[in-house]
Amino acid sequence: MRHDDSFDFREGFDPNRTRLGGSGFESGISLSGHERNHLFANGEGRFLDVSGVSGLDHPADGRAAAWLDYDRDGWLDFAVVNANAPMLQLFRNRMGDLERPAGAIGLRFVGGNQQPTPSADWSSRDGYGAKIEVTLPGRTLYREYRAGEGFAAQNSDTLLVGLGPHPDATLRIRWPSGREQDLGRVAAGSLVTAYENPADAPDGAGATATAYRIPAERTAPGRAPIRMGASRIDLGESRAALRLYTTMATWCETCRSELPRIAELREAFGPEELALFAVPVDPDDSRAKLESYLTQHRPAYEMLLEIGPADVAEVKATLLRRLRRDPLPASIVTDREGRVLSASLGVPSLSTLRRLLSDRG
Repeated sequence: MRHDDSFDFREGFDPNRTRLGGSGFESGISLSGHERNHLFANGEGRFLDVSGVSGLDHPADGRAAAWLDYDRDGWLDFAVVNANAPMLQLFRNRMGDLERPAGAIGLRFVGGNQQPTPSADWSSRDGYGAKIEVTLPGRTLYREYRAGEGFAAQNSDTLLVGLGPHPDATLRIRWPSGREQDLGRVAAGSLVTAYENPADAPDGAGATATAYRIPAERTAPGRAPIRMGASRIDLGESRAALRLYTTMATWCETCRSELPRIAELREAFGPEELALFAVPVDPDDSRAKLESYLTQHRPAYEMLLEIGPADVAEVKATLLRRLRRDPLPASIVTDREGRVLSASLGVPSLSTLRRLLSDRG
């Protein structure tokens, strides 16, 4: 819960100037820290925590998430909106790159009500609330078509049902009006549009089916990623494909709490793949304090003990440019030439670094 007593409505509403507690959202202020997102994969009555490997284990203040299959490969992707930077994250499900093409059916719904007022006979035009029974050999799946959840998030209007290795499934729909509709056997790879009122369907049959996947020649051409405030950070000696610079101070408890994650990164990547550096940003941290910190905590990174004020200022300016704030700790990832590839609060995830390595070829 929150309240906005500090917002002066006499100023008028400008989304770029909205203030909460005297601090701008544009600064990336965190309203609820230490609440990292989680992602669970369900199967056979169990849930597996895949937050870390998915990249969703992120320190940003997540507010809403929506499911969609934006590349139409049969695997659900999702988008997350945060209250601070990065304000939008699109997560692509890459399981389709590792396994055989997914057996899936896409479903869209058209309710029978064509009026702007509720109907006692027909469901809403969007069909929200429709329940689907998917019969497969040896098991039955149940799905519900929902608009979304969270802070006003809206999912894709295509409901995706995975079939695993099965070539087809028998589908039955129960509309919110109480009407039931049998679609019969539907082949994997189909995109079905179901009409509650058969008269609304183009052929009067109550449903149409087309191919779900988009042929490769129809996909959007590749393009170079957009780099915000492109710059270079070239500190430390390394020829690793990636360099990770994380800011720290000896008094920073959060910095210390990130040390196990940094150790995990060191174990996951070889020295030719990733170099780890710490950037001490507090001028009151003397060399003696920093060396004592190294002795006590034995971090997996190399401390840049000789870094000068100008280089520290450049690191902080890069973070401010990309995150719209100067948090502690924060991280910058560059390639071996020093080109800045990303900036993030805290320490980036394994999946983020693997993606950056993959992008480098």
